[in-house]
This record gives sequence, C-alpha cells and structure tokens, in this order.
Amino acid sequence: MTAATSATPSVTIESFETDLAALLTVAKGDLETKKKEIKAARARVRQIARQHRIKHCHKTISAVADVVPRALFYSLAFAGCTAFGLGLVFLAIGNGPVAVALFTVTGAAWGMGAVARQ
Repeated sequence: MTAATSATPSVTIESFETDLAALLTVAKGDLETKKKEIKAARARVRQIARQHRIKHCHKTISAVADVVPRALFYSLAFAGCTAFGLGLVFLAIGNGPVAVALFTVTGAAWGMGAVARQ
C-alpha cells in the first residue's frame, strides 16, 4: 500500500530550514501588516463611536430646544398668575404700594411669556 499524498503542496517550516533569515523576514512582514490592519480598524471604530456621540448629542439638543420655549412660557405665566394673586391679596388688606409693585411684576412676566411664545 502506498501513502496518499496531498494534491496541493503546503509551505512548511522545512522549506525555510536553510534560510532562517527568510523565515524571520516573512514573519516580520506579516506582523507589520497585521499591526497596520489593527491600527486602521481601531481608527474606524473611534470614528464610528464619535459619529454616534455627535448624532446622540444633536438629538438631545434638538429635543431640549423644542421643550425650553414652552417651559419658559408656562413658568412665566405661572409667575404672573402668582404675582397677580398676591397683588390682589395685598390690595384687599390695604397695602397699595406692594400691590402696585406686584401688578408690575405680573405685567412683566406675562409680557415676557407672550414674547417667549412667539
């Protein structure tokens, strides 16, 4: 019986027995190639992560920019209503100068709220 041989010859360490320097050169070349590939892959991962962070920040800023004017309007309207109510209370108990100051605050708050709404 004869032993079956492979149809495709494989490169083995025996082919480099005579020249160890050639083996080292091939190994160093492969190592440098792999290092460059890894460096490029890491750079790409960093780039994608940065794009993701920027996209997320833009979404957050957009959402906040949509909510802030509405929140400002309602907070100024609430402050105006509170100042108006307190002004009525001070007017009812006879403290006119404080009531006038609170009505001024009411007008300012409602005016700023109307401007913020536009």
